[in-house]
Amino acid sequence: MIGETGVLNNKLRFEDEFVRHKILDAVGDLALIGFPLLGRLEATRAGHALHTAVAQKLLATPGAYEIVAADAPSGGRSWPAAHWGLESPVESPA
Repeated sequence: MIGETGVLNNKLRFEDEFVRHKILDAVGDLALIGFPLLGRLEATRAGHALHTAVAQKLLATPGAYEIVAADAPSGGRSWPAAHWGLESPVESPA
């Protein structure tokens, strides 16, 4: 926890601990899509709400992703999103 004077009740274990925490937040939030991802995410001052919005937009955008068999070499068998029941846009939370 951070207060006006810095880290409270603890000390940082790593110099870049805040960055590590942000990366783990993004990886965890995007893992909720349910499939491993291969891609690139660049974000500034992002948080759970933005990560969730990115995941929803990705799933709601036909052609923005391709599901490939995990054991397939590059260029291996892939399935369209409809195969996984992902043809409908994901509803945004109210």
